[in-house]
Amino acid sequence: MERKYFDIPEAEATLPTISPLLRRAQQIWDRLESFEQVSIRKKIMTDGSQESYDFSDLDDISDSQLLRLKEDFYATVENIESTGAFIRDLDQGMLDFYTKFEGREVFLSWRQGEKRIRFWHEADEGASGRKRILEF
Repeated sequence: MERKYFDIPEAEATLPTISPLLRRAQQIWDRLESFEQVSIRKKIMTDGSQESYDFSDLDDISDSQLLRLKEDFYATVENIESTGAFIRDLDQGMLDFYTKFEGREVFLSWRQGEKRIRFWHEADEGASGRKRILEF
């Protein structure tokens, strides 16, 4: 896919579409992580033991349900990325948008909960390098 470059109004115009998709991706990811932890607990508790354990307190999920959940996650991420944005940090709800500044690629940066895009950072910097747009 060809890289899309945004100006601030263009990037902000995607936020009403992207924000709910980002929340959905986070929720699915949280479920996937919890199922992975359950699976690990079950494996640890049953490996090499003759004892019988009651797993009724653990959420069970079938392989087909897990596969559908993973497919839903990746489809949601693809929907986000199809806008031209990409996920910088899923846990923090941080998205980046390519833009050009003084002839070089930099990123407009948005974090979940922010009303508008007010930060940017260099391509080789992560979230810790975010600067106010006033410095742009």
